[in-house]
Amino acid sequence: MSPQLLVNLRKSVPQVTTFGRYTIKDVSEPQNTKYGQAIILLLLASAGEERVLFVPYSQDVSDQSNLGRLVKAFGSDTALWLKKKIDIEIGPDKRRTVKPVTK
Repeated sequence: MSPQLLVNLRKSVPQVTTFGRYTIKDVSEPQNTKYGQAIILLLLASAGEERVLFVPYSQDVSDQSNLGRLVKAFGSDTALWLKKKIDIEIGPDKRRTVKPVTK
């Protein structure tokens, strides 16, 4: 994903705000955000609208983190994540939990 595309995404595509199933359309390299490093996923919702999801990035990945679950399910090569499906749950604290769909 180009840096210019990334800037446009942050400005024009809303973040994931509802739970449901999404398809990964694009994945950025780790980027510096105001909350630390993150991988930015461009997602397609079932109705076809695009959404953005920021996945905190760390070299030391926990199996309990969103990044850890993605790596465990789809591998460490993010190019292989394209067109994969994920379920997103949103907790009462508004935290988004990624559950990769492997079946």
